[in-house]
Amino acid sequence: MKICDYCGKENEEAMSFCVGCGTVLNAPKDTPTILQPKNRPRILNARFATVIFLAYMVPQFFYGFLTGVTASNRLNPMGIIISLIIGGVAMIWMAFALIPKSIKDTSPIGAAWVLGEWKSIINGLIIGLIIGTFNEMLPLVAKHHTAHSPFHQIAFTSGLPQMIWVLITVIMAPPLEEMLFRGILYGGYCKSFGSLRAAIFITLLFVAIHFPYYIHDLLAVFGIIAGALATLWCRLHWNAIGPAVAVHVGYNFIIAFSVIYWTWLKH
Repeated sequence: MKICDYCGKENEEAMSFCVGCGTVLNAPKDTPTILQPKNRPRILNARFATVIFLAYMVPQFFYGFLTGVTASNRLNPMGIIISLIIGGVAMIWMAFALIPKSIKDTSPIGAAWVLGEWKSIINGLIIGLIIGTFNEMLPLVAKHHTAHSPFHQIAFTSGLPQMIWVLITVIMAPPLEEMLFRGILYGGYCKSFGSLRAAIFITLLFVAIHFPYYIHDLLAVFGIIAGALATLWCRLHWNAIGPAVAVHVGYNFIIAFSVIYWTWLKH
């Protein structure tokens, strides 16, 4: 077996180019162009994945920081949308700038930013609806029925704030978060650390950034973990990010439906 000096991938003896990154195998140091490190194609790994993750999260952390500094303790729905859009644009731009060859790579070490077949997307949606329903039916827990955190205050404020919250929860967040977590982050960390460590890490990270949503409802963390694992399974099983997005949409739709239902009961 030939081991690529650049990405470490094993290749058959007959191969002249690495199947993982395209680098010429066993080439002399003075070989021009593609053999020089600065000209080698950049591939998705933990370093690039982390940089892209930070690009996505910084605008949202910055907005949260400004909210805390002003001591308002109240998030503005439009501020959330703007920070989410800025983070999403930064993530997509940096992905195309840093790892263009990995974006549509549907292997476990790629971002898998492809839609997938409609049958798999529908199956993913059904999986998300089922997990979301069981999450809302956890016994002895009144889930999402009171506005504890600033996020819940928006969700339970009838009218425009609640409509914006539904837009963010069901339409905007699922594709962006799946492209990041089950796409960029899983592919990069799988490449650098292996599939098991990557799965554990991105699941824990996903749970961590959603902490404000379950801080007063700790049993809800089991639903988030189940949803995270289901989205990862769908992304790997169908070799596309589309089914994972569908799972996320279905799961969040049930949460949004529950919030709207309980808001209506209170009125």
